[in-house]
Amino acid sequence: MSDKPLFDFSQVNNPQGPGFVMGDYAREQALASVGPGWAGIVGDLWDYLKAQDPPVAITQVKEKFGGLRCYVGGTMREQTDAVYKRIDEAEAASFKVCETCGEPGVLRGPGWYFTACDEHSDGRAPVRHMDDELGGGDDVE
Repeated sequence: MSDKPLFDFSQVNNPQGPGFVMGDYAREQALASVGPGWAGIVGDLWDYLKAQDPPVAITQVKEKFGGLRCYVGGTMREQTDAVYKRIDEAEAASFKVCETCGEPGVLRGPGWYFTACDEHSDGRAPVRHMDDELGGGDDVE
C-alpha cells in the first residue's frame, strides 16, 4: 500500500482562493444565520477563526435549543483544541445574550427554546439550562 494520499488537494484550482472550503460561510452569511443580538459573538468568532493559519472553514452557524451553534471544518491538528475552546466559549456566551437585541438575556421556554431579555421574551418564563444541572451554568431566579 502506498503512503501517497488518495487525492492531493493542494493541486485543486480553487477560484475562491486558498483556504476556501466548499460550504465555507462568508461573514455576512454567518451573521444573517442568527438574530442581530448575537452579531458581536458571531463576528468575533468569525474573525478569530479566519485569523488562524490556515483559516478555519465555517460550515454552519445557527441557533439550536436557544443557543448558538457553529460548525467548522478544515482545522489542522495543532489548531483543534484552541479552535474548539473558542467555539465553546462563544456558544456558552450566547445563552446569556438576547438574540434579538444583544442585551443580557436568559434561556426561555418550554417548547421552542430561545435566549431573550425580558422585553423580547414574548411572556415566556426563564428555564434552567442543561449546564445548570451539571453545575456549569448560572442559577435562574
